[in-house]
Amino acid sequence: MRNTIHVSNIIYFIGGGADKTRERFGIIKWGPTNLMGLAKAALDLQKGPTCETKYYGYLDKKKIIQDIVKQKLKNAKIRINLVGHSRGGAIVKDIAMRELRKLNIKANIVISLDPVKAKRSNRYRVPSKKSVNNVKTYICVYANPIKRDPTDYIAMVGGQYGVRLEPHSHFFVEADINHGQPMPMLKLSLNDKGRTAWEVLLKESRKA
Repeated sequence: MRNTIHVSNIIYFIGGGADKTRERFGIIKWGPTNLMGLAKAALDLQKGPTCETKYYGYLDKKKIIQDIVKQKLKNAKIRINLVGHSRGGAIVKDIAMRELRKLNIKANIVISLDPVKAKRSNRYRVPSKKSVNNVKTYICVYANPIKRDPTDYIAMVGGQYGVRLEPHSHFFVEADINHGQPMPMLKLSLNDKGRTAWEVLLKESRKA
């Protein structure tokens, strides 16, 4: 008789522009870079047995919400965690603080890695206190490097959130890291104790 492993938590990795798909930025075609897919693969090597991980692109918002509902119907106690980069960083915030709140589903850990508006024409969605309260821990990293590269200019033009989310974050870090580097953002110290978002995710993934 096989032992079935009870899944206690799920971590969604959400990529930004050109992460899971090929996209055009002006005259430049870019992607897929698979940056958040690589982050998922790195966590998969270290996570606990009761953690499940999934990888989506920022255009998969409806699919992500549908999957969360499905997971909750299977196990009401499962903990929902979301990590998004760039446009994916804005999407995880909106899913956790708007869409899941409407469905009365709490999010556990939500991490926005240099969030950028999903569309340039969108307005900046700064959450209310009630919306933030739907998330147990919200971590936001703002990439503001001394030396910029093309990814930083794309983020700025696309609608980088910058410091707008600082008052609404449990942890907010302004980093000397380029926009296109989500893994270094995850491994950046969040406070004086040196704890990183990566360590927060690892600890969560190993909880029963």
